[in-house]
Amino acid sequence: MNNTIKALLITLPLTFTSCNQLTNKFGGSMTVELEKDQKLVNCSWKKDSSLWILTRNRKESEQPDTYKYTEKSSFSILEGTVTIIER
Repeated sequence: MNNTIKALLITLPLTFTSCNQLTNKFGGSMTVELEKDQKLVNCSWKKDSSLWILTRNRKESEQPDTYKYTEKSSFSILEGTVTIIER
């Protein structure tokens, strides 16, 4: 089997999965922008690969932040990164 066919067989199923699932199961990165004036409290992956994000209203004295969650896995294989941006 030539390399082009092998590559298609590997990547085709991945195109039908969500970005959450790809980042959670296969590594990679994704960026989430919160709604305006929302402050990140916490986030969590659930068993079905859903990313749940807990937010609250940002206080006037607070500035928007950017958070970077980086997975550290065994053997440094398939590590994911989720960047959450407050606006």
